[in-house]
Amino acid sequence: MRLSLLLLCALFLLGAASLGPTVTSSVRIHNYGFAPAVDTVSLHDTVKWINEDSATHTSCSKSGSADQWTSGDIPPGDSYSRPFNQVGTFHYQCTASGAQGTIVVISQSPVRATTWGRLKTLFLSKAGVPR
Repeated sequence: MRLSLLLLCALFLLGAASLGPTVTSSVRIHNYGFAPAVDTVSLHDTVKWINEDSATHTSCSKSGSADQWTSGDIPPGDSYSRPFNQVGTFHYQCTASGAQGTIVVISQSPVRATTWGRLKTLFLSKAGVPR
């Protein structure tokens, strides 16, 4: 009974995590480039570009992109955020420095293998099964 309740709670939490709130992923603007240059996020997540340089930068979608945006000027120490509500690969650039980056949007967050491993260990230990 306890194991069943524990399993039910774990499955609920995993389901809630996959449907949970959006996440903000940070892209640093540093040394006139984007770090990371390629970032993978889940559908509806927000990407936040943080300008750590001493110069003004931008984050603008490249022409022909299915999702168009422009940040306008991002002064030193400031940031720009936007959600990604379409699955796909989105290339962008800084019009001031020429730096380039890519945002890859996937349909949902994959559950990490370590999470499954921990759950399996927990269930087996609660059930009294030796490892």
